[in-house]
Amino acid sequence: MSWTRFMRVAVCVSVAAALVSVPMGGAMAKPHGTYSVTPSSVTGGTPTGLDLSFLSAQGSSTGTNGDNLECLVFTLDSFTSLTGASATSPSGNWHAQVGPPPPGTTDPASNQVTLWTDDPVGAQLHKGETATAHVTATPPSSAGDVVFNLDTFRTNDCSNSGFLFSASTTVTVTSGPPPPPPAGKNNTTTTLVCATGTPVVNTPDNCTATVKDIGGSVAVNAPTGTVTLTTSGGGAWAAPGTCTLGSPTADSASCSLNYTPSATGGQTLTASYGGDSDHVGSVGTAGITVQSGTQPPGNFKPDELIRLLHAKTFKGNNIYNGTGGRQTVFAKARHRHSRTAIVEVQNDGDLDTIIVTGQGHRPGYSIKYFHGKTNITNDVVSRVYTLHLAHGAFSRIKVVITVLKGARVGLVRSWQIEARSQGDPTQRDVVKFKVGVLKG
Repeated sequence: MSWTRFMRVAVCVSVAAALVSVPMGGAMAKPHGTYSVTPSSVTGGTPTGLDLSFLSAQGSSTGTNGDNLECLVFTLDSFTSLTGASATSPSGNWHAQVGPPPPGTTDPASNQVTLWTDDPVGAQLHKGETATAHVTATPPSSAGDVVFNLDTFRTNDCSNSGFLFSASTTVTVTSGPPPPPPAGKNNTTTTLVCATGTPVVNTPDNCTATVKDIGGSVAVNAPTGTVTLTTSGGGAWAAPGTCTLGSPTADSASCSLNYTPSATGGQTLTASYGGDSDHVGSVGTAGITVQSGTQPPGNFKPDELIRLLHAKTFKGNNIYNGTGGRQTVFAKARHRHSRTAIVEVQNDGDLDTIIVTGQGHRPGYSIKYFHGKTNITNDVVSRVYTLHLAHGAFSRIKVVITVLKGARVGLVRSWQIEARSQGDPTQRDVVKFKVGVLKG
Protein backbone atom coordinates (compact mmCIF):
# COMPACT_ATOMS: atom_id res chain seq x y z
CA MET A 1 0.00 0.00 0.00
CA SER A 2 1.21 3.51 -0.77
CA TRP A 3 2.33 5.75 2.06
CA THR A 4 -0.24 8.19 0.74
CA ARG A 5 -3.14 5.98 1.68
CA PHE A 6 -4.29 7.13 5.06
CA MET A 7 -6.20 5.05 7.51
CA ARG A 8 -8.23 5.80 10.55
CA VAL A 9 -9.18 3.60 13.43
CA ALA A 10 -12.07 4.18 15.74
CA VAL A 11 -13.69 2.08 18.38
CA CYS A 12 -15.69 2.76 21.47
CA VAL A 13 -17.22 -0.22 23.16
CA SER A 14 -18.74 -1.17 26.48
CA VAL A 15 -17.84 -4.51 27.91
CA ALA A 16 -19.57 -6.57 30.55
CA ALA A 17 -17.11 -9.25 31.60
CA ALA A 18 -17.81 -12.26 33.77
CA LEU A 19 -15.85 -13.03 36.90
CA VAL A 20 -13.74 -16.13 36.48
CA SER A 21 -11.87 -16.34 39.75
CA VAL A 22 -12.29 -14.92 43.23
CA PRO A 23 -9.59 -14.41 45.88
CA MET A 24 -9.91 -16.20 49.20
CA GLY A 25 -12.88 -14.78 51.08
CA GLY A 26 -13.78 -12.41 48.23
CA ALA A 27 -17.36 -11.59 47.38
CA MET A 28 -18.87 -12.63 44.06
CA ALA A 29 -19.04 -9.65 41.72
CA LYS A 30 -19.24 -8.77 38.05
CA PRO A 31 -16.57 -6.17 37.31
CA HIS A 32 -17.17 -4.25 34.13
CA GLY A 33 -16.08 -1.09 32.40
CA THR A 34 -15.63 0.72 29.12
CA TYR A 35 -12.52 1.11 27.05
CA SER A 36 -11.62 2.82 23.81
CA VAL A 37 -8.86 3.29 21.26
CA THR A 38 -8.43 6.85 20.05
CA PRO A 39 -5.64 7.12 17.47
CA SER A 40 -4.75 10.00 15.21
CA SER A 41 -5.17 9.63 11.43
CA VAL A 42 -2.39 7.33 10.24
CA THR A 43 -0.80 5.94 7.11
CA GLY A 44 -1.10 2.17 6.80
CA GLY A 45 2.06 0.49 7.96
CA THR A 46 3.46 3.69 9.47
CA PRO A 47 3.89 3.99 13.28
CA THR A 48 1.24 6.14 14.91
CA GLY A 49 0.33 7.35 18.36
CA LEU A 50 -2.46 5.37 20.02
CA ASP A 51 -4.22 6.44 23.20
CA LEU A 52 -5.55 3.38 25.04
CA SER A 53 -7.88 4.09 27.94
CA PHE A 54 -9.94 2.19 30.50
CA LEU A 55 -12.77 3.78 32.46
CA SER A 56 -13.40 1.88 35.69
CA ALA A 57 -17.10 1.19 36.28
CA GLN A 58 -16.56 -0.97 39.30
CA GLY A 59 -15.58 -0.57 42.92
CA SER A 60 -16.37 2.52 44.97
CA SER A 61 -15.43 6.16 44.61
CA THR A 62 -13.72 6.07 48.00
CA GLY A 63 -11.42 3.18 47.20
CA THR A 64 -12.69 1.09 50.10
CA ASN A 65 -14.08 -1.64 47.83
CA GLY A 66 -11.67 -4.45 47.02
CA ASP A 67 -12.75 -4.45 43.36
CA ASN A 68 -10.76 -1.32 42.50
CA LEU A 69 -8.24 -1.95 39.74
CA GLU A 70 -4.48 -2.09 40.09
CA CYS A 71 -3.34 -3.54 36.76
CA LEU A 72 -4.56 -3.40 33.14
CA VAL A 73 -3.16 -5.37 30.21
CA PHE A 74 -4.05 -4.36 26.65
CA THR A 75 -3.21 -6.67 23.72
CA LEU A 76 -3.07 -5.18 20.22
CA ASP A 77 -3.34 -8.07 17.77
CA SER A 78 -2.15 -7.23 14.24
CA PHE A 79 -0.34 -4.10 15.51
CA THR A 80 3.47 -4.37 15.56
CA SER A 81 6.51 -2.41 16.71
CA LEU A 82 4.95 -1.16 19.93
CA THR A 83 7.23 1.38 21.65
CA GLY A 84 7.22 4.39 23.92
CA ALA A 85 4.43 3.61 26.38
CA SER A 86 3.54 6.19 29.01
CA ALA A 87 0.64 6.26 31.48
CA THR A 88 -1.61 8.74 33.25
CA SER A 89 -4.27 8.20 35.91
CA PRO A 90 -6.18 10.40 38.38
CA SER A 91 -5.02 8.02 41.11
CA GLY A 92 -1.40 8.77 40.26
CA ASN A 93 1.71 6.58 40.50
CA TRP A 94 0.80 4.51 37.44
CA HIS A 95 3.25 3.18 34.87
CA ALA A 96 3.05 1.79 31.33
CA GLN A 97 5.34 -0.52 29.43
CA VAL A 98 5.38 -2.53 26.21
CA GLY A 99 5.90 -6.27 26.34
CA PRO A 100 5.48 -8.69 29.26
CA PRO A 101 3.83 -7.30 32.40
CA PRO A 102 5.82 -6.88 35.62
CA PRO A 103 6.85 -9.99 37.59
CA GLY A 104 3.95 -12.29 38.32
CA THR A 105 2.92 -13.35 34.79
CA THR A 106 4.55 -15.56 32.23
CA ASP A 107 2.85 -14.19 29.10
CA PRO A 108 5.72 -13.08 26.81
CA ALA A 109 3.54 -11.29 24.25
CA SER A 110 5.39 -8.38 22.66
CA ASN A 111 2.17 -6.74 21.46
CA GLN A 112 0.97 -6.06 25.00
CA VAL A 113 0.74 -2.72 26.77
CA THR A 114 0.56 -2.98 30.56
CA LEU A 115 -0.68 -0.23 32.88
CA TRP A 116 0.05 -0.88 36.55
CA THR A 117 0.58 0.82 39.88
CA ASP A 118 3.18 0.03 42.49
CA ASP A 119 0.97 1.63 45.14
CA PRO A 120 -1.92 -0.87 45.44
CA VAL A 121 -3.58 1.08 48.24
CA GLY A 122 -3.36 4.74 47.32
CA ALA A 123 -3.24 4.51 43.53
CA GLN A 124 -5.99 2.03 42.73
CA LEU A 125 -8.22 2.95 39.82
CA HIS A 126 -11.50 3.84 41.51
CA LYS A 127 -14.96 3.86 40.07
CA GLY A 128 -15.38 6.58 37.46
CA GLU A 129 -11.63 7.11 36.97
CA THR A 130 -9.73 6.51 33.73
CA ALA A 131 -6.22 5.16 33.18
CA THR A 132 -4.62 5.97 29.84
CA ALA A 133 -1.54 4.66 28.03
CA HIS A 134 0.00 6.39 25.04
CA VAL A 135 1.98 4.07 22.77
CA THR A 136 3.52 4.16 19.32
CA ALA A 137 2.39 1.23 17.19
CA THR A 138 2.50 0.15 13.55
CA PRO A 139 -1.01 -0.66 12.27
CA PRO A 140 -1.80 -3.13 9.45
CA SER A 141 -0.89 -1.96 5.97
CA SER A 142 -4.32 -2.55 4.45
CA ALA A 143 -7.93 -1.81 5.29
CA GLY A 144 -9.82 -4.41 7.25
CA ASP A 145 -10.61 -5.50 10.78
CA VAL A 146 -8.06 -5.61 13.61
CA VAL A 147 -8.76 -7.35 16.90
CA PHE A 148 -8.17 -5.31 20.05
CA ASN A 149 -8.17 -7.23 23.34
CA LEU A 150 -8.24 -6.21 26.98
CA ASP A 151 -7.26 -8.44 29.89
CA THR A 152 -7.73 -6.87 33.32
CA PHE A 153 -6.11 -8.13 36.52
CA ARG A 154 -6.99 -6.95 40.00
CA THR A 155 -3.80 -8.00 41.80
CA ASN A 156 -1.07 -5.46 42.38
CA ASP A 157 1.66 -7.57 40.73
CA CYS A 158 -0.34 -8.29 37.55
CA SER A 159 -0.31 -12.01 38.33
CA ASN A 160 -2.89 -14.31 36.81
CA SER A 161 -5.08 -14.47 39.88
CA GLY A 162 -7.72 -12.50 41.70
CA PHE A 163 -10.53 -10.83 39.75
CA LEU A 164 -9.55 -11.76 36.20
CA PHE A 165 -11.75 -10.91 33.27
CA SER A 166 -11.12 -10.40 29.60
CA ALA A 167 -12.92 -9.03 26.58
CA SER A 168 -12.23 -8.19 22.97
CA THR A 169 -13.61 -6.16 20.13
CA THR A 170 -12.64 -5.42 16.56
CA VAL A 171 -11.10 -2.19 15.41
CA THR A 172 -12.26 -1.41 11.88
CA VAL A 173 -9.49 0.04 9.73
CA THR A 174 -10.91 2.01 6.81
CA SER A 175 -9.35 3.92 3.97
CA GLY A 176 -9.24 7.66 4.47
CA PRO A 177 -8.25 10.60 2.28
CA PRO A 178 -4.54 10.89 1.41
CA PRO A 179 -2.60 13.94 2.54
CA PRO A 180 -2.41 16.78 0.05
CA PRO A 181 0.60 16.45 -2.26
CA PRO A 182 3.13 19.24 -2.79
CA ALA A 183 2.08 22.06 -5.10
CA GLY A 184 2.20 21.02 -8.74
CA LYS A 185 2.09 17.28 -8.05
CA ASN A 186 -0.41 14.43 -7.61
CA ASN A 187 -0.42 11.51 -5.18
CA THR A 188 0.09 7.95 -6.39
CA THR A 189 -0.47 4.38 -5.24
CA THR A 190 1.80 1.47 -6.12
CA THR A 191 0.70 -2.16 -6.25
CA LEU A 192 2.83 -5.24 -6.85
CA VAL A 193 1.33 -8.48 -8.16
CA CYS A 194 3.30 -11.65 -8.95
CA ALA A 195 2.25 -14.46 -11.26
CA THR A 196 2.12 -16.87 -8.33
CA GLY A 197 2.00 -16.40 -4.58
CA THR A 198 3.87 -19.69 -4.08
CA PRO A 199 6.91 -19.61 -6.41
CA VAL A 200 9.53 -22.35 -6.46
CA VAL A 201 13.16 -21.91 -5.41
CA ASN A 202 15.48 -21.02 -8.33
CA THR A 203 12.52 -20.57 -10.70
CA PRO A 204 11.83 -17.03 -12.00
CA ASP A 205 8.44 -15.53 -11.15
CA ASN A 206 7.16 -12.55 -13.14
CA CYS A 207 5.93 -9.63 -11.02
CA THR A 208 4.15 -6.48 -12.25
CA ALA A 209 4.26 -3.09 -10.54
CA THR A 210 1.43 -0.66 -11.31
CA VAL A 211 1.55 3.02 -10.35
CA LYS A 212 -1.73 4.97 -10.37
CA ASP A 213 -2.34 8.72 -10.21
CA ILE A 214 -4.97 9.37 -7.50
CA GLY A 215 -5.19 13.11 -7.92
CA GLY A 216 -3.82 16.28 -6.41
CA SER A 217 -3.08 19.73 -7.77
CA VAL A 218 -2.59 18.98 -11.49
CA ALA A 219 -4.62 17.09 -14.12
CA VAL A 220 -4.61 13.33 -13.66
CA ASN A 221 -2.11 11.64 -15.99
CA ALA A 222 -0.09 8.45 -16.28
CA PRO A 223 3.01 8.38 -14.02
CA THR A 224 6.42 8.00 -15.63
CA GLY A 225 9.83 7.02 -14.34
CA THR A 226 11.19 3.90 -12.70
CA VAL A 227 10.26 1.44 -9.98
CA THR A 228 12.90 -0.13 -7.72
CA LEU A 229 12.29 -3.74 -6.61
CA THR A 230 13.67 -5.27 -3.39
CA THR A 231 13.06 -8.37 -1.27
CA SER A 232 13.13 -9.30 2.41
CA GLY A 233 14.36 -12.83 1.68
CA GLY A 234 16.96 -14.79 -0.22
CA GLY A 235 16.66 -14.18 -3.94
CA ALA A 236 17.34 -11.66 -6.65
CA TRP A 237 15.49 -9.47 -9.11
CA ALA A 238 16.60 -9.48 -12.73
CA ALA A 239 19.31 -6.88 -13.31
CA PRO A 240 19.36 -3.97 -12.74
CA GLY A 241 16.61 -4.44 -10.12
CA THR A 242 14.49 -1.65 -11.59
CA CYS A 243 11.90 -1.37 -14.34
CA THR A 244 10.67 1.58 -16.38
CA LEU A 245 6.98 2.39 -16.39
CA GLY A 246 5.17 1.85 -19.67
CA SER A 247 1.80 0.74 -21.10
CA PRO A 248 0.20 4.01 -19.94
CA THR A 249 -3.53 4.51 -19.48
CA ALA A 250 -5.36 7.72 -18.55
CA ASP A 251 -4.17 7.49 -14.93
CA SER A 252 -1.67 4.62 -14.54
CA ALA A 253 1.37 2.84 -15.94
CA SER A 254 3.07 -0.46 -15.20
CA CYS A 255 6.23 -2.48 -15.69
CA SER A 256 7.33 -6.07 -15.01
CA LEU A 257 10.45 -7.81 -13.76
CA ASN A 258 11.34 -11.40 -12.90
CA TYR A 259 12.14 -12.37 -9.32
CA THR A 260 14.07 -15.59 -8.63
CA PRO A 261 13.87 -16.79 -4.99
CA SER A 262 16.78 -18.76 -3.53
CA ALA A 263 15.31 -19.80 -0.15
CA THR A 264 12.03 -21.29 1.00
CA GLY A 265 9.56 -19.62 3.34
CA GLY A 266 7.63 -16.37 3.57
CA GLN A 267 9.05 -13.26 1.95
CA THR A 268 7.91 -9.70 1.25
CA LEU A 269 8.63 -8.14 -2.13
CA THR A 270 8.64 -4.34 -2.30
CA ALA A 271 8.12 -1.97 -5.25
CA SER A 272 9.22 1.65 -4.66
CA TYR A 273 8.20 4.31 -7.17
CA GLY A 274 10.42 7.38 -7.05
CA GLY A 275 8.00 9.88 -8.60
CA ASP A 276 8.37 12.31 -11.52
CA SER A 277 7.70 15.99 -12.25
CA ASP A 278 3.92 15.49 -11.80
CA HIS A 279 3.82 12.75 -9.18
CA VAL A 280 5.06 11.97 -5.68
CA GLY A 281 6.50 8.52 -4.95
CA SER A 282 4.75 5.58 -3.34
CA VAL A 283 5.47 2.03 -2.18
CA GLY A 284 3.65 -1.28 -2.64
CA THR A 285 4.36 -4.80 -1.36
CA ALA A 286 3.49 -8.41 -2.17
CA GLY A 287 3.76 -11.39 0.18
CA ILE A 288 4.92 -14.72 -1.23
CA THR A 289 5.62 -18.19 0.19
CA VAL A 290 8.52 -19.86 -1.61
CA GLN A 291 8.34 -23.63 -2.10
CA SER A 292 11.21 -26.10 -2.28
CA GLY A 293 12.70 -26.46 -5.74
CA THR A 294 13.74 -30.05 -5.16
CA GLN A 295 11.07 -32.67 -4.76
CA PRO A 296 12.58 -35.90 -3.47
CA PRO A 297 10.81 -39.05 -4.63
CA GLY A 298 8.00 -39.99 -2.34
CA ASN A 299 4.32 -39.70 -1.60
CA PHE A 300 3.08 -36.36 -0.24
CA LYS A 301 -0.56 -36.19 0.86
CA PRO A 302 -1.80 -33.60 3.41
CA ASP A 303 -5.30 -34.26 4.71
CA GLU A 304 -7.52 -31.85 6.66
CA LEU A 305 -10.49 -32.68 8.87
CA ILE A 306 -12.87 -30.23 10.55
CA ARG A 307 -15.53 -30.29 13.25
CA LEU A 308 -17.37 -27.78 15.42
CA LEU A 309 -15.94 -27.44 18.93
CA HIS A 310 -18.46 -29.71 20.66
CA ALA A 311 -19.12 -32.11 17.79
CA LYS A 312 -18.01 -35.70 18.27
CA THR A 313 -16.79 -36.48 14.76
CA PHE A 314 -14.69 -34.79 12.11
CA LYS A 315 -15.62 -34.24 8.47
CA GLY A 316 -13.16 -34.73 5.63
CA ASN A 317 -11.09 -37.77 6.59
CA ASN A 318 -9.44 -39.18 3.44
CA ILE A 319 -11.20 -36.55 1.31
CA TYR A 320 -8.76 -34.44 -0.69
CA ASN A 321 -9.92 -31.40 -2.65
CA GLY A 322 -9.37 -27.67 -3.03
CA THR A 323 -13.00 -26.61 -2.57
CA GLY A 324 -13.96 -27.80 0.90
CA GLY A 325 -16.58 -30.09 -0.60
CA ARG A 326 -17.87 -32.67 1.94
CA GLN A 327 -15.56 -31.10 4.53
CA THR A 328 -17.43 -27.93 5.55
CA VAL A 329 -19.05 -27.10 8.91
CA PHE A 330 -21.67 -24.42 9.57
CA ALA A 331 -22.63 -22.51 12.73
CA LYS A 332 -24.69 -19.46 13.68
CA ALA A 333 -24.00 -16.82 16.32
CA ARG A 334 -25.52 -13.62 17.67
CA HIS A 335 -23.74 -10.29 17.64
CA ARG A 336 -20.56 -10.23 19.77
CA HIS A 337 -20.67 -14.02 20.15
CA SER A 338 -18.15 -16.51 18.80
CA ARG A 339 -18.19 -19.96 17.26
CA THR A 340 -15.22 -22.32 17.25
CA ALA A 341 -14.11 -25.08 14.90
CA ILE A 342 -11.26 -27.57 15.27
CA VAL A 343 -9.15 -28.25 12.18
CA GLU A 344 -7.00 -31.38 12.25
CA VAL A 345 -4.07 -31.42 9.84
CA GLN A 346 -2.94 -34.97 9.05
CA ASN A 347 0.00 -36.22 7.03
CA ASP A 348 -1.17 -39.19 4.97
CA GLY A 349 2.09 -39.22 3.01
CA ASP A 350 5.81 -39.31 3.69
CA LEU A 351 7.63 -37.04 6.15
CA ASP A 352 6.68 -33.53 5.09
CA THR A 353 6.43 -29.87 6.01
CA ILE A 354 2.84 -28.74 5.59
CA ILE A 355 1.98 -25.07 5.10
CA VAL A 356 -1.31 -24.06 6.74
CA THR A 357 -3.03 -21.01 5.25
CA GLY A 358 -6.31 -19.44 6.39
CA GLN A 359 -8.35 -16.43 5.39
CA GLY A 360 -8.40 -13.40 7.70
CA HIS A 361 -11.05 -10.99 8.97
CA ARG A 362 -14.13 -10.51 6.78
CA PRO A 363 -16.69 -7.67 6.86
CA GLY A 364 -18.99 -8.33 9.81
CA TYR A 365 -16.66 -10.88 11.41
CA SER A 366 -13.25 -11.28 13.05
CA ILE A 367 -11.22 -14.47 13.18
CA LYS A 368 -8.40 -15.95 15.27
CA TYR A 369 -6.32 -19.09 14.84
CA PHE A 370 -4.70 -20.91 17.80
CA HIS A 371 -2.26 -23.80 18.14
CA GLY A 372 -2.77 -24.81 21.73
CA LYS A 373 -2.84 -21.48 23.58
CA THR A 374 -0.60 -19.74 21.06
CA ASN A 375 -2.22 -17.17 18.78
CA ILE A 376 -0.97 -18.02 15.27
CA THR A 377 -3.36 -15.75 13.34
CA ASN A 378 -0.75 -13.55 11.69
CA ASP A 379 1.35 -16.52 10.50
CA VAL A 380 -1.65 -18.42 9.15
CA VAL A 381 -3.05 -15.43 7.27
CA SER A 382 0.45 -14.54 5.99
CA ARG A 383 0.92 -18.09 4.64
CA VAL A 384 4.05 -18.77 6.68
CA TYR A 385 2.69 -21.17 9.36
CA THR A 386 4.15 -24.67 8.96
CA LEU A 387 3.79 -28.06 10.61
CA HIS A 388 6.52 -30.70 10.38
CA LEU A 389 4.71 -34.03 10.41
CA ALA A 390 5.83 -37.63 10.02
CA HIS A 391 3.65 -40.12 8.20
CA GLY A 392 0.41 -40.63 10.15
CA ALA A 393 1.06 -37.70 12.49
CA PHE A 394 -1.42 -34.87 12.99
CA SER A 395 -1.80 -31.49 14.68
CA ARG A 396 -4.92 -29.52 15.61
CA ILE A 397 -5.68 -25.84 15.14
CA LYS A 398 -8.55 -23.95 16.79
CA VAL A 399 -10.43 -21.44 14.65
CA VAL A 400 -12.52 -18.82 16.50
CA ILE A 401 -14.90 -16.58 14.52
CA THR A 402 -16.67 -13.65 16.22
CA VAL A 403 -19.76 -11.86 14.89
CA LEU A 404 -19.25 -8.11 15.09
CA LYS A 405 -21.81 -5.67 16.46
CA GLY A 406 -22.82 -4.19 13.10
CA ALA A 407 -23.10 -7.44 11.12
CA ARG A 408 -26.36 -7.81 9.18
CA VAL A 409 -28.73 -10.48 10.51
CA GLY A 410 -28.74 -13.42 8.11
CA LEU A 411 -25.27 -12.62 6.75
CA VAL A 412 -23.30 -15.83 6.07
CA ARG A 413 -19.60 -15.93 5.28
CA SER A 414 -17.15 -18.80 4.87
CA TRP A 415 -13.44 -19.17 5.61
CA GLN A 416 -11.17 -21.52 3.69
CA ILE A 417 -8.31 -23.21 5.53
CA GLU A 418 -5.71 -24.92 3.33
CA ALA A 419 -2.98 -27.47 4.06
CA ARG A 420 -0.35 -27.65 1.29
CA SER A 421 2.63 -30.00 1.02
CA GLN A 422 6.01 -28.35 0.83
CA GLY A 423 7.48 -31.54 -0.61
CA ASP A 424 5.00 -31.40 -3.49
CA PRO A 425 3.16 -28.05 -3.69
CA THR A 426 0.57 -29.54 -6.05
CA GLN A 427 -0.79 -31.63 -3.18
CA ARG A 428 -3.22 -29.76 -0.94
CA ASP A 429 -6.49 -30.16 0.95
CA VAL A 430 -9.07 -27.55 1.95
CA VAL A 431 -11.76 -27.40 4.65
CA LYS A 432 -14.31 -24.62 5.19
CA PHE A 433 -15.89 -23.01 8.24
CA LYS A 434 -19.13 -21.10 7.57
CA VAL A 435 -20.81 -18.81 10.13
CA GLY A 436 -24.15 -16.96 9.93
CA VAL A 437 -25.56 -14.07 11.98
CA LEU A 438 -28.53 -14.75 14.27
CA LYS A 439 -31.03 -12.12 15.43
CA GLY A 440 -30.90 -11.02 19.05
